[in-house]
Amino acid sequence: MPSPKSQISLEFLFAIGVVLFIFIFILIFTIQKKAEVSFATNYLEAKTDCIKLSNLINSVYVNQDSNVTFKLKNNATISPGLIEVNKDSQITAFCTFSVSVSNGSHNNFQVRLGNVTLRNSNNSVIVTNV
Repeated sequence: MPSPKSQISLEFLFAIGVVLFIFIFILIFTIQKKAEVSFATNYLEAKTDCIKLSNLINSVYVNQDSNVTFKLKNNATISPGLIEVNKDSQITAFCTFSVSVSNGSHNNFQVRLGNVTLRNSNNSVIVTNV
């Protein structure tokens, strides 16, 4: 016949196992949610850069003889009517604009992160890295 001490030890070990299982489940859930929040944060940063660039392109086009410099946090690819901003080569945000844009020689071009200058020249917005 088992002693009362051995019965208590088995119940105690079972209780510890259940508590550890609950904590492991909560840990996995927390790690998953943290990854989702990180993805959303990076996407919003890329989308913010995209919208800022789009708004500045339209603003420079409307205001003749304007010259604007701002800091771009991510690399961007500009094609006619479309901006594609890449964050860590994994997350991409898109936005549009409705004016003529070039880098002085091409209509499809890349803009590196850092300071970017936009100026209106002959009803076309010129976008260049500083």
